[in-house]
Amino acid sequence: MRANGEEISEEKEIKFQGLVTTLKTPTMD
Repeated sequence: MRANGEEISEEKEIKFQGLVTTLKTPTMD
């Protein structure tokens, strides 16, 4: 149960870092 919670929080952290990178980097579509 605890390991699963850690996995979920780690996944959220990766998604958050990706969001920050997207905001910092100007979109070039």
